[in-house]
Amino acid sequence: MYFEDNTAYTHSSAGGRGNVVNIGWLDAAHPYPRGAVPHDFVRRLRLLCFNGSVRRRGWRRCNLCPSSAPYPVVVVGDDTGAYSVGDSGIRVPGNGGVLYAAPSVIIHYVQAHGYLPPEDFVQAVLGVGAHEIGDSGGG
Repeated sequence: MYFEDNTAYTHSSAGGRGNVVNIGWLDAAHPYPRGAVPHDFVRRLRLLCFNGSVRRRGWRRCNLCPSSAPYPVVVVGDDTGAYSVGDSGIRVPGNGGVLYAAPSVIIHYVQAHGYLPPEDFVQAVLGVGAHEIGDSGGG
């Protein structure tokens, strides 16, 4: 399922409740921006995706990976441990009443495929409070 970044989110009933927009709904058939992101962004995004605020039925597979990649589970991690993504989504409040809707597999897209989300989303993730992402201040 592909949705262009910063388009209206209509995937579920959460769409239509204010200004909810898509971020990180990638597909191999569509080009996507690539580049470096701040380390703290990756750390915070990892925590948001680990805590996945919107659970889904089924799994979102990464079709950017070679076809030999395990299906359906995408595993991400760092020196603090590993976990699976793709069975949930995240919501990140932004400026001006925007609410960003992304699949939890977005962390995999950033880490493994160099996906560069829009700057407004990067800043929104960096601005999320520690209590909202379960950050105890570590690594």
